[in-house]
Amino acid sequence: MAINCSAIPENLLESELFGHTKGAFTGATENQKGVFEQANGGTLLLDEIADMPIHLQSKLLRVIENWEIKPIGSDKVKKIDVRLISATNQNIKELIKEKKFREDLYYRISTVTITMPTLNERKDDIPLLTDHILKKLSVRYDKNFSIDAEGLVFLMELDWKGNIRELENVLERTALTSAENIIRKKDFKLSVSGSEHLSDGISNITGGLKELEKYI
Repeated sequence: MAINCSAIPENLLESELFGHTKGAFTGATENQKGVFEQANGGTLLLDEIADMPIHLQSKLLRVIENWEIKPIGSDKVKKIDVRLISATNQNIKELIKEKKFREDLYYRISTVTITMPTLNERKDDIPLLTDHILKKLSVRYDKNFSIDAEGLVFLMELDWKGNIRELENVLERTALTSAENIIRKKDFKLSVSGSEHLSDGISNITGGLKELEKYI
């Protein structure tokens, strides 16, 4: 099971995590299992855990310490057995200093920590990632997308602040706007506008829609 802690409104997140009983609050028309109970016997990923409200962090800490949950509106405690994985793109130690993340919770969830380097720190992965992404896009759009050597070198020279999601976004936009299925350096003019690597960037177009259409 997986849940994105930043994508669910604060007033609903507790219910999504631990479940609720019928009538526990307005709109609770039936019993609902939370993701902890649904993942019982398996693995639960709490994505963007650093965005979890501080008051829910304390409730999560109690769950992890005892591996017991109590759905909202229920007086019954349920034992659970879950492998918990947490993920965040924020600096939790800085959040602890700012009193935005509980230090005791951090030590409970960080038994084994894996730090993922940014895409800028592992640019040698870009060829493999590009090949993987283009294969996915080929299946999605029923095409046979590929990239030439010059285009690949161009991607490896860029600054990827958005990491793999940005790379995927750029490749998809470029693939869909390219005249051929083979992506070349010049095809990135729309996806990476204003780049210092492209002398004919779209930022130079000032004549309106008709000129832009000719340029494309």
